[in-house]
Amino acid sequence: MSAKLTPVTCVEQEDTGIVIFKAEGVFNGTMYENELVMVFRFEQERVRSFREYVGVTSHLLAIAKT
Repeated sequence: MSAKLTPVTCVEQEDTGIVIFKAEGVFNGTMYENELVMVFRFEQERVRSFREYVGVTSHLLAIAKT
């Protein structure tokens, strides 16, 4: 598997950051495109934890804008 991640959107609020990436690459010999979302939790300007989600951009953007 090889992939290129291109940042599309970045949202930061207090102790949380969300970055949405466009993922493009080859998987099992087939071209694919998808979205990867990483949610970061910060503590004293350092990354405390993060989670990755694939293909759920619309849900996370709705949460980030509330």
